Order: sequence, then structure tokens, then C-alpha cells
Amino acid sequence: MSRLWRGTGHLLLWAGFLTGTFAAVMRLENPQHPRWHTVPWGLYALGLLAGALGVVLLRVARWRTGRDRHAADEKQVRLIDLSQQLHQHATELSANIDEQNIATLPQQLDTILAPLLAEFAESRTTIIHRHGLTAFGRVMSAFAAGERSVNRAWCASVDGYLDEARQCLEAAVRAFDDLRKQLEQLHS
Repeated sequence: MSRLWRGTGHLLLWAGFLTGTFAAVMRLENPQHPRWHTVPWGLYALGLLAGALGVVLLRVARWRTGRDRHAADEKQVRLIDLSQQLHQHATELSANIDEQNIATLPQQLDTILAPLLAEFAESRTTIIHRHGLTAFGRVMSAFAAGERSVNRAWCASVDGYLDEARQCLEAAVRAFDDLRKQLEQLHS
């Protein structure tokens, strides 16, 4: 939204400047009229008003961007918290998996990790706005590796493959640890 305000502000600022400039040089001086009567003051005032409105919109956009950055900081802290929770829960599930609870692992993954994964995925654009596409690519690569490992663990547990489910959860733990470290490095 602040991009729209900024774009409109620039458009009005330049339109006002050009209108005022055009109004000032539009008529050649007429020797029969006093010097300032050659300027169409209504058009000049319109240009001045548009330019002033553009400056106001640019200042509002700058104020909103500052406010948006504060919200982005809060979202980034939330992403770090989510990555820590993903790592913690994946570690606990990996450590506690055995023959008795492999049948309940899919339900545990759905109730514990799936909401965290979804929330992280919904907030991912914060990384682009704050740190650019290169950092986004690194972070999302680690996230995607963890998410894929969780999905594989779910499939392996549904099919009853204990060792495969355990390996996949351990891979998820490593990926979420890498994710957490990358986010903390970006935040510092």
C-alpha cells in the first residue's frame, strides 16, 4: 500500500512541477500587459496544489514504511520463534518414535507440525521485504527441506516403516536447525 502512496506522490509532485513550469512559460510576454499578467494564475495554482499534495503523499508513504518496518521486525521475530518450535517438536517426535507409536505419528505430525509449517509459509514474504531474494532463497531452501522430510516421515509412518520415518524426522531436525540459524543470522 505504501508503494501506491509513494507512486501517486511522485506522480502528483512531477505533474504539479511540470504544470507550474508550463504555466509560467506558456504565454509570451505581451508588451501591452503588465509583466505578471502573462501567467495564467489558475493553472499555476493548480500545479502548485498538485505538487504540494504529492509532497504530503510522499511524507505519508515514508511514515507508513517506517511503521511497516516495525511490523516486519515483529514478523521476523515470529519466524525465528516458529523455526525454533519446528526444531523442538521435530526433535521430540524423532526421539520418541518407536513401534508402539508409529501408528499415531501421522496424527501428531498433522496436529503439531502442520500448523507451524503453514504459518511459516504464510509469513515468508517478510524475508523478501527485509533481506532480499538471495536470503529468501537460502531460508526457504532450508524450510522446504524440512517440510519435505516431515511429509516423507508422514508417508513412511502411514506405511509402517519405522526406520524410514525416524530418518526422515532426523533430516527434518537438521533442516529446521539450519533454518533457525539462518533466520537468527539475518536478524542479528
